[in-house]
Amino acid sequence: MNSTFLIGHLDSGSPPNHPRLDGKIIESIAFNETGDFQEEPLKSSQYSHSSLSARIIFEDDRYSLPALNSKTQLASVSISSRGKTILNFLKGMDYLLDLAPQIVCMPIGFRQPIPIFYPMISAFHNKGIHTIIPIGNNGIGKAHVPGCYPNVISVGAIDATGKVTRYSGSYLDDSGNCLKPDILAQGNSLSVAGASTKKGTSFACSYIAGITARLLQSQPSATSEEIRQALYSTTQPLDTSQRNRCKRGVVQPDAALEFLLQNKNSTPTPQQESIPSFLREPYKDKRFLSQLKNTKPDSLLEAIIIPNPNIGKLMDAQDSSTLSHHLILNIQKASGLAPDYCHYFIHADMAHIRARVSFFEVLLKHPSLFTISAVDVNIFEM
Repeated sequence: MNSTFLIGHLDSGSPPNHPRLDGKIIESIAFNETGDFQEEPLKSSQYSHSSLSARIIFEDDRYSLPALNSKTQLASVSISSRGKTILNFLKGMDYLLDLAPQIVCMPIGFRQPIPIFYPMISAFHNKGIHTIIPIGNNGIGKAHVPGCYPNVISVGAIDATGKVTRYSGSYLDDSGNCLKPDILAQGNSLSVAGASTKKGTSFACSYIAGITARLLQSQPSATSEEIRQALYSTTQPLDTSQRNRCKRGVVQPDAALEFLLQNKNSTPTPQQESIPSFLREPYKDKRFLSQLKNTKPDSLLEAIIIPNPNIGKLMDAQDSSTLSHHLILNIQKASGLAPDYCHYFIHADMAHIRARVSFFEVLLKHPSLFTISAVDVNIFEM
């Protein structure tokens, strides 16, 4: 894939034989409802959310910038909107990190302010991968994760007149200042034969992914920070009355390209973003705690565990093993029970485990050492 310009796409799945994406999808895999890997996409129509999102990225007539080059291809990861959605989203991100695409477009989100995806998002950022995510469709003052995380290009939607749509979300600080989304773009999908055009911040996210790809191909040596600066510095600001809708303004693709060309020898100052309070503290998923309370002692439960980075000193973790491994090993010794199943993610220090209730009860006696989440959620949205 060295000569390929690769765009990662994590959504509900684009058919690899889609007539408008012929030959563009270089890889297409899925994680199904039960969290299992399968080497074919989930069933999806040509007019599905994911298919439209992928087409927006590739269809050059939507853009004033130079067309994508012939080596541009898509790595499509499908996850189900039901079942083990949190687990599958993490597995999908881990898989894409292995492929190391230049850009990742993930037009999905979760309505609760949960921190469970932040280690993977940080891994994308640390690799210099442009990570583009919608803010969500629940209106002012409401935002999805990971769209409200730092280190992503968070996208809201405007309508055909250039105004912020009613549904476009926003993440505000305590003073009512908008922290996310970073930028706004057209929220209408491509026209669908025999049906009205679909709308949403997902499609605005796809549009920004397409712009980012074209900017990066026009200036291949540009860093992720330079691309961000070009996008952010050239936006069309919002009216003061709408400052709670977006941090910056509406994307201006031509101005962004001109900015890149004029500043190609400059070194931008890295963007410093506020870290939301829900990302700073160990998190205990109430849904998982409820499952634990209502599960028989000899039954198995599943969870995602992220160790607190500070536990290394507490556990005298001197070797090269991950903190996740040390944490689980110590709980295993304390409880006398080994997990029935344990999977350590490749690109972030976190683990998916299946274990008896007594194992988790011992773990929860040390709440400052970790974050824990259920593997499923019923508030997933595309």
